[in-house]
Amino acid sequence: MDNLAAGVSAVMVAPFTVERRDLGAWDLLQRRMQEAGGSAVMVWLCISADEVRARVERRGAERDLTKLRPDWTAGLDLAPPAAPHIAVDALSGPGEVAGVVLSALSQDVPQ
Repeated sequence: MDNLAAGVSAVMVAPFTVERRDLGAWDLLQRRMQEAGGSAVMVWLCISADEVRARVERRGAERDLTKLRPDWTAGLDLAPPAAPHIAVDALSGPGEVAGVVLSALSQDVPQ
C-alpha cells in the first residue's frame, strides 16, 4: 500500500485464497487499492495438480517435505477464482505470461 500511496506501481503475489473465492473480500481489497491510489487485477495461473507436485519436487526445499505425501495434491484448490481475473497457462514461459497479461490489461479487463 505504501508503494501505491507514493505513486509506485506494485505487484502483489500470494494465494489470496479468500479474495479469489469471496467476492466481498475481493471488493474490499479493490477498495483498499483504490484508496491507496491503485487498482487491483487478479491474474490466475492455471496449473494441474501433477505440475504443482513436479515443481515442488524440483524445488527440493526442506519446507516442502510434508507436501510430498501421495495425497497432498488432492487437497489443493486449483479451481479458477470466482472474482474477475485474467487466466494464464502456468506452463507458458515468463515472456508469454507477461504478454497475455499486458494484452488483457490493454483491453481494459473488467475489475
